[in-house]
Amino acid sequence: MRVLFLAARMSMGYGVTVVVDELSKRLVLDGIDVDIGCLEADDHYNRYPNVFQLDPDPDILMRHIDPRSVTHVVAHTSPYFEVLPEFRGRVRCWVWEHGDPSPELFPSEYGERERVIDNKRRNVYPLVDRVIAISEFVREDIGWPMADVVLNGADHVPLRQPTCTKKGPLRVGTLMRLGIGERFYKGGDVFIQLARNLRDKHNIVFSMMGKGTEADAKDFRDAGILVHLNGTNEERSSYLQNLDVFISPSLWEGFNLPLVEAQMSGVLSIAFDVGAHPEVTPFVVSDLTELRSLLLALDSDRDMLLRYAIKAQEFCRSRFRWSEAVAKTKRLLLADLSRQ
Repeated sequence: MRVLFLAARMSMGYGVTVVVDELSKRLVLDGIDVDIGCLEADDHYNRYPNVFQLDPDPDILMRHIDPRSVTHVVAHTSPYFEVLPEFRGRVRCWVWEHGDPSPELFPSEYGERERVIDNKRRNVYPLVDRVIAISEFVREDIGWPMADVVLNGADHVPLRQPTCTKKGPLRVGTLMRLGIGERFYKGGDVFIQLARNLRDKHNIVFSMMGKGTEADAKDFRDAGILVHLNGTNEERSSYLQNLDVFISPSLWEGFNLPLVEAQMSGVLSIAFDVGAHPEVTPFVVSDLTELRSLLLALDSDRDMLLRYAIKAQEFCRSRFRWSEAVAKTKRLLLADLSRQ
């Protein structure tokens, strides 16, 4: 059996990249050959012998599929979703759906984003062999109740005993891409508002790490937020472990891997009650006022902070393990072959 995963980008700092990488490595260890096709890869992934640059052209893809005896083509992103129906009957085709942020969060792109979502419902999902959703929320959001749910793991991050600072500032941080295109839906402006509201009056230090430019970081720094740009995986892990509280101000998430990674690292993580957040953390708030009140309570009661951090880590350890994701994926792959 050989699986071809397809994703537009294989690059550090992107959740889909993490999912493709972790699944592929573990499936290989479990005896399944995996290739990864993408439009572009950074220097790290270009060194992988199983990563190939493959344009979303049916003829180009078939020239890879046939000689390598690929049994399953699994698309994780557009533009590969849209070409899957071309292979119907020649190879098993899956959509691995990470979800699409609501078009309402992108007013200038609303029409195009709505067309992409509608096209998948009408012309892709009905013509593939299987649709995978990364959360119950995504299965409902894409309007495809027959989708199988395979939850992401998070145990690729170092497991650390939850701790918190007993004295000194409460260290509050987040991970997000800083670019203007995603800043609104990722909640960048919300994080700025929170920091401006609390930075001078209370014992709280705000920071963030993410991909972006110095220009992208300016508004955050002007709000007194410490910004760490374009960190390595090691720097990212160290950053998470040195927080007391991780906040996701995102207004939509299909899963929210960084939040789950933070909890696995022993850090209490809080998010708004939107998207898949209630599935991935026991600590959700309804609005900025509730978030502000919770942060002040945690600042004044560090023992409560530690108890909550322990609860968050236990929640994730019991739910989000790559071994379970791989086991379910392998069962579904084998089930497909048995029906041929």
